[in-house]
Amino acid sequence: MAVRGTIIFGLAGIAAGVMWIAAASAQVSPEYTDWMRTGREAYKADDFAAAEAAFKAVLAAAQSPRQRATANGLVAMTAEQMKRAAEAQAYAEEALRQFPDEARSKDVLARLGRGVSGVPAGRAAR
Repeated sequence: MAVRGTIIFGLAGIAAGVMWIAAASAQVSPEYTDWMRTGREAYKADDFAAAEAAFKAVLAAAQSPRQRATANGLVAMTAEQMKRAAEAQAYAEEALRQFPDEARSKDVLARLGRGVSGVPAGRAAR
């Protein structure tokens, strides 16, 4: 449950971040914001299938590498909750390729026992 609590806490930050991005940038489409809200609500309700579908719609509506990284990170978190580790890893790694500081993807990889780009957690890449 601690992992889920951490994820939900992270979603609150996502909501604030999305609203700030929406206010600060004309590049955020209404679809991106609407699907983000829908995905967050579904995730909070433990409806991970609906959350995944919404976050994939966020990915389709994304207009920048940062937005795509955020969406990929959210799909990774959702796949992790649905016990699909390989898929969670793939989305998390894609997020980090797009935006290396995407924290939720780093967290997903750490919880899966993997570091960035498949390097086991706790080991430095050489």
